[in-house]
Amino acid sequence: MKKLYITAVLTELFGIALISAGLTYEWITGADLGYVIITAGSLICTVGSFIFAKVVSWMKGDNYGRVENKKNSVDSNWNM
Repeated sequence: MKKLYITAVLTELFGIALISAGLTYEWITGADLGYVIITAGSLICTVGSFIFAKVVSWMKGDNYGRVENKKNSVDSNWNM
């Protein structure tokens, strides 16, 4: 789990670096390729955020979307 955490953080940092490089490239040259680099960096940063969100919930032990206890399920609340 620790490797996934490190992977998520490194992916986000790489995305941020790519966004910064795209901004710099577009600012210096004025070329449209800078926008492509910025967009690619944003997508990579988003993938890292998705991985990070899953890893943090697994590390905390949260079970979102899973019903472990029948007393707390939605169906039992309707049958009062």
